[in-house]
Amino acid sequence: MKSDKLFRKVCLVFQLSIQFTLGSQEAQRFGFKPTLLTSLKSILIALLFPATLIPASLSGEKEELSIAKIFTNHCVLQRDMPTPIWGHAAPKTPVKVRFANQTKTTKSDQQGKWQIQLDPMPASSSPAELTVTSGSKTITFTDILVGEVWLCSGQSNMGLGLSKATGGKDAIAGANHPKLRLFRVKQNPAYSPVNFIEGEWIACSPDALSRNGGGFSAVGFFFGRQLLETLDCPIGLIGSYVGGSPVEAWMSEEALSAFPDRRSQTVRRLMDYQKARDGMDQAMAEHAPKLTAWEAELAARNVAHREDLKTWGEAVEKARESNQPLPTRPKAAAVSRRPLEPNRYPHHATVLYRGMIEPLIPYGIRGTIWYQGEANCYPKRAEEYATSFPMMITDWRKRWGQGDFPFLFVQLPNLAKAKEDWMTLRESQRQTNETVANTAMAITIDVGDPNDLHPANKKPVGERLALLARTHVYGEKQIANGPLIKSAKPIGEGKLSLSFHNGESGLQAGVNGIGKLGGFEVAGEDGQFASAEAEISGSQIIVSAKKGIVPKQVRYAWATNPFPSANLYNQEGLPASPFSIIVN
Repeated sequence: MKSDKLFRKVCLVFQLSIQFTLGSQEAQRFGFKPTLLTSLKSILIALLFPATLIPASLSGEKEELSIAKIFTNHCVLQRDMPTPIWGHAAPKTPVKVRFANQTKTTKSDQQGKWQIQLDPMPASSSPAELTVTSGSKTITFTDILVGEVWLCSGQSNMGLGLSKATGGKDAIAGANHPKLRLFRVKQNPAYSPVNFIEGEWIACSPDALSRNGGGFSAVGFFFGRQLLETLDCPIGLIGSYVGGSPVEAWMSEEALSAFPDRRSQTVRRLMDYQKARDGMDQAMAEHAPKLTAWEAELAARNVAHREDLKTWGEAVEKARESNQPLPTRPKAAAVSRRPLEPNRYPHHATVLYRGMIEPLIPYGIRGTIWYQGEANCYPKRAEEYATSFPMMITDWRKRWGQGDFPFLFVQLPNLAKAKEDWMTLRESQRQTNETVANTAMAITIDVGDPNDLHPANKKPVGERLALLARTHVYGEKQIANGPLIKSAKPIGEGKLSLSFHNGESGLQAGVNGIGKLGGFEVAGEDGQFASAEAEISGSQIIVSAKKGIVPKQVRYAWATNPFPSANLYNQEGLPASPFSIIVN
């Protein structure tokens, strides 16, 4: 009798363990974390076997030592500033960290969290070991360099992979840059706090880039490569980007909650997120049968396709025997799109901040490059971007605790099929550049593709960002950007004098100074804009309105695809930013 009960218990444990083990991937789709599944399996086994097999976290034994996932072999630590290192250990236990000639000790807190700071270090291309020890456990990472670290974030134009960029395949073939290190954060929208990310640092080489599908950001690569050439120190790039993501997805819930207009589209997106988060259990339950139905559809399709292939193979044999043309190989029938798990939706407010930015904090960085805005080109939201984007920058800086670190971003390029909100968002970006300290904007209205939302010509974009960094961050003496409007003053009947930043060396029509200046418009009291003549006068532009118009507003390049008619450049060959301002 006892043996029968024991046998049934063994069968039950075996069955449940197999379900949890083989179905772990499926279970994770429903929100179960791998650590939970492991614990459940161990608890089931413990029903039969000795209690010594219960996980350490349940039995009171010490937890495994861990370090934040951003630390791996080949990583780059930020030079010339304190370097945080952090992770988990058993509660209230000593932790020792060694790197180069430094040794730091601390003790984990009640929750097992620990953090130390390495003293500021100069750049070093000599590979070193990072070792973390607690009790009998030791973690060691090798080939660690010290240099400049930049976060590359945004949406699909930041995420466009190097292999898809113009000249990208040649760049990969010549990418023998062992001091350029890349870390790509795996997409991970999160509806609750997480303390982990997925990814690994790689040393840049043709083989490493090819093995990763050439998928690292092309903008980031060209930015980093130019810094590597000019700074001659290790460069680390962290790529955290998701296609189609709005700025709200990259903002913390606290930052979004502080948005001043409670009736705004921005706040509405926050409320949509909160509603989705609070109803996630029900949404996941409703998703389960949909996923089951889709998997059944896929399985049936595969069975039918195998039968078709079998029939086709027989037909091929017969055709060969009778010397007839071979039949065409059948294709698998299409299936419906796999239903996305509600907790994997990446475009809700705050979910990308939570899953792909917060786990990186407080890793030492020099600054951020950012290419995003397309997903905010909608009525009201494009205008609200002038508030939400600066709020995001301020919030990131506050949470990183490194002061107002440099934040360099790309103004939207030329795109013929875009709507008017495209111009509004460009203006919101210009205003951010004007009002938020330690920011700089790369102007790209002349290097986009008017027929493609994802222009492949990413090299000039990355290099313009690098030029901004070289000048504003690393102190090179040069003009690093195109003309940015400073003021518009009336100077006579129907005339305005426009002054610009970055025009000190002189302004010109076209990158080569050839052609007639265009792209300027003025509006009177009625707010109706009309084209206006413009001419260069040293470092200023004189705009003449049509007869009878008393200029109250002036704008430039106010079109989704203003290039080449809008052709104001400085002597450095950099284009002027679009703008729309009130006359002083």
